[in-house]
Amino acid sequence: MLIIDFNAYLGRWPFRRLKYQGTDGLIALMDRAGIDKAVVTSFDSIFLIDYEVGNEEVADACLSHPDKFIPFAVINLDFPGWKEHLKKCVEIYRVKGVKLHPDYHKFSLTGAEMDELVKEVKRYNLPIFVELSVQDMRHHPPYCFVEETPITEATAMIEQYPDVKIVLGGGKHFWSRVESLLKALPPTCENYYIETSGIGGPFDGLRGLVEKIGGSRLIFGTRMPLLIPEAAKLNVEKSKISEMDKELILGGNAVKMLTNLP
Repeated sequence: MLIIDFNAYLGRWPFRRLKYQGTDGLIALMDRAGIDKAVVTSFDSIFLIDYEVGNEEVADACLSHPDKFIPFAVINLDFPGWKEHLKKCVEIYRVKGVKLHPDYHKFSLTGAEMDELVKEVKRYNLPIFVELSVQDMRHHPPYCFVEETPITEATAMIEQYPDVKIVLGGGKHFWSRVESLLKALPPTCENYYIETSGIGGPFDGLRGLVEKIGGSRLIFGTRMPLLIPEAAKLNVEKSKISEMDKELILGGNAVKMLTNLP
């Protein structure tokens, strides 16, 4: 079984020193946790004004380690020229998806700019990964407190763009926000997936979520090196769900989503 982490980071976390950073640190964590491949973006694409630098770093790492890393491009819709940069990321960096950080970059998940992004990702046949929050907000330093993007915006996005694959991730207590999402969405919506690194409870792991939407809609992620990858992996492995669902979550769903992309 191929195990794919859908949410790993290169670059530098600006608020504390991480033991594992950069390409070598990420590979060491992957090998330690038994993770075969990782979808990577860069912390630098979140925090640097010139977010394109982070995508360049990811491209270099993926070129050096194509057996380990799968590149996604962070796109900031408030940055001039994002469309041209996305074109470069697809055609030169060969990214397999787009990642959005609307919390830090302060843009809406609906509206004219999002319409334009959706047109582009549909043209390139790419999924969109929306990280509603990177870190548990209780751990934000007081000089840089960033509110999580409301789950209502994610709900509106999913309903507005039914022909785009949308992956949602979030920080601590993401489970309660997912419950709100499921209550708001009509059962006919099947274009969204939940990344698991923010699902820290309840005590039955992922079983309750699998019972609600099925194992085919969950995608394994860790947010390493910010978080410990073994914890996220054990949350899947120790959940009281079928072995088939575990295989889908740990890699099968990601393989299906990323197959036959440009």
